[in-house]
Amino acid sequence: MENEQLLRAAIWLLPSLPDTVAAVATLEKTALAAACRMGGGSDAIRSKTAANAAIAALVELDSDMARLALLRLSKQIEDRTINAPILAALNG
Repeated sequence: MENEQLLRAAIWLLPSLPDTVAAVATLEKTALAAACRMGGGSDAIRSKTAANAAIAALVELDSDMARLALLRLSKQIEDRTINAPILAALNG
């Protein structure tokens, strides 16, 4: 749990980087990797905390590039609890 808190803090810092292109790409990859299902139960997501932090950071960036990344993520992430904030941001 402590590792997830540290990872979430690092993710939240990414939007403050001067290279927005790199920040968006990193956040998208992080969200996708964190939201993937692990072998096991139906709710075995690698890290909902990290996935949600990356998605929130993309929403915070509020750029066309970030919205395109959110659109791609909405089509790739199957978990409804992780996908809900993506859809809300795209529809809002």
